[in-house]
Amino acid sequence: MTDRLNQKAKCAGSPLFEGVKASQLAWLLNVGQNVQLKQREYLFRRGQACDQIFILLSGHIKLSIPVECGQDKVIEFLSPGEAFGESALLPGHLLLADAQALEPCELLAFKSEDVRLAIERVPPFAQQLITNLSLRFESLLRDLESVSLLTAVQRVAAYLLRQPRVGNQAKLPFYKRTIASKLGLQPETFSRSLQQLAADGLISVRGARVVFHDVARLQALLA
Repeated sequence: MTDRLNQKAKCAGSPLFEGVKASQLAWLLNVGQNVQLKQREYLFRRGQACDQIFILLSGHIKLSIPVECGQDKVIEFLSPGEAFGESALLPGHLLLADAQALEPCELLAFKSEDVRLAIERVPPFAQQLITNLSLRFESLLRDLESVSLLTAVQRVAAYLLRQPRVGNQAKLPFYKRTIASKLGLQPETFSRSLQQLAADGLISVRGARVVFHDVARLQALLA
């Protein structure tokens, strides 16, 4: 009972459940399966068949494409409240990426037939699923644009500007090599770009903490 109440509280704060009635949420929690992942544990691997869609309730998950004799290519970081694995709705589809927990994670897993039923029974949930998928698609397009058109320093500047700030400070949420992969950079190039921004007086970096000294000039780099 306590676990179910905790799940309900976490779902209530997620945009995916905005507008969902209490009775509908109770039904979703009933058909959903709770999944717990340890840090660095894989939820699924590329090439596997999967008939489930997942909603991340806590923690962060990395989607990546495995690369032989090299570091995996990070495609996306998933945060609490996001849904993923929608390809489960495609018959016979095999997964294209690995999903690995970057920290302990809690998820809800829904079988594809339950998702189809939810789309019919819970219109607000269906609408939010579409919105979530659209936002992630736009994010992937922005990443493609960044890799194609921006320099390494510009990519790093854009990433830093997207991070939530408290005052003039932000915290890098993941290991630098993981962020570098997401930006299409080698770890050394990512570090040099941070050093360049620091040398220009725009930021300073202390471990995972970034202090912003001139946000306007950072933004001007992307103009």
